[in-house]
Amino acid sequence: MAIASAIIVAGEAIISTSVDVVQNYVFSVAKEEFQSVWYLKDEIKRTSELVETIRDGVEDAEKKQLQNEG
Repeated sequence: MAIASAIIVAGEAIISTSVDVVQNYVFSVAKEEFQSVWYLKDEIKRTSELVETIRDGVEDAEKKQLQNEG
């Protein structure tokens, strides 16, 4: 009976350790994905701001060109 109890305890320890390893891996991957998405969000925002600045510059240039032609 003592051997069976020891085997059960050892099995539980192995399962617990395995669950911890898997949990740590999943959390690590999730963290990396979250950081990637957050970085991408920031890059999209910066790119949108750049496009807006370029658009404003083009509009100003078009207005100046029309004023110079008229």
